[in-house]
Amino acid sequence: MAAPSAPSGGSSLLSNLTKVIVSKQAQKLQYSVGMRMLTCTFLDDGLRVIFDYSNQSDYMAGQLRWFSMLSPLVLLLMCSAQLGGSAFLWLNKRTNTAAYILAGVVGVQVLLYTSLFDFHFFARNVGVIGGLLVLAGADDPTKQRRSLTMMDTIKGKDDKQKYLLLAGRVLTGFLPLTIVLKERAYMNSVIFAMLAIATCGLGALVATGFNPHSGADEAADHETTQAAAVGLAVLMLLETMYAHIGWITLDHGHWEKDLHRYYFFQLLSVVGGILLVASRGPGSINLSAKKL
Repeated sequence: MAAPSAPSGGSSLLSNLTKVIVSKQAQKLQYSVGMRMLTCTFLDDGLRVIFDYSNQSDYMAGQLRWFSMLSPLVLLLMCSAQLGGSAFLWLNKRTNTAAYILAGVVGVQVLLYTSLFDFHFFARNVGVIGGLLVLAGADDPTKQRRSLTMMDTIKGKDDKQKYLLLAGRVLTGFLPLTIVLKERAYMNSVIFAMLAIATCGLGALVATGFNPHSGADEAADHETTQAAAVGLAVLMLLETMYAHIGWITLDHGHWEKDLHRYYFFQLLSVVGGILLVASRGPGSINLSAKKL
């Protein structure tokens, strides 16, 4: 019988890279960086209210129309929620509560800014909510679980977590493709085609949690989703830098400056949500070969 052939150099490199990506140290880094990147769009919005109050107040008054007199109160509440929730995440304190507060802020913004009727604007907001759901359903890998005697409480928490992770994973997995389609105007056709194909493939793996080589080792079963999430996060980060980092060099009065700035920080938040998927894996509800 012939001896099994040794793995090729490319296959070995990919295998070693995957092992690094899914290592405990890498997961802790992905969680820490992803959680803080999630706050980018909220910090930007909150600080805008403080440093550009006049324009923000006028815009909010226009959105509230007959209730324009409430715009100062609405801005105060939104600013406090965004900066307060972001501060909790940066300090890694009460992360679940902060995630729900920030998700509520996004929901209010969608209604106030009538972005329900702008699909791509809506998609970005839903992508941020997906990341917040992953955060709400994820255990902090840098902390040890306590209360080992409270098994019923832990089981109830796990049941809730798996559905939050499923919803967040699906949103963060599928929506990057819609974002890339919107960004087509900012890149040439070859780059767009390559980015769209890669995003579609990686996004599908993340959203479904699919692993073609599932087995008895649950940690190994999650490797495909985690590696795909890291790849998707890198692609989205490169696309964001390519298409929108130019806002920094635009003149203050340029009409595109605020638009690119908003997209830049919002997409950084989406990348943060994808990194959280990488740190946590697909959860218990996923599509694997042994389930087909």
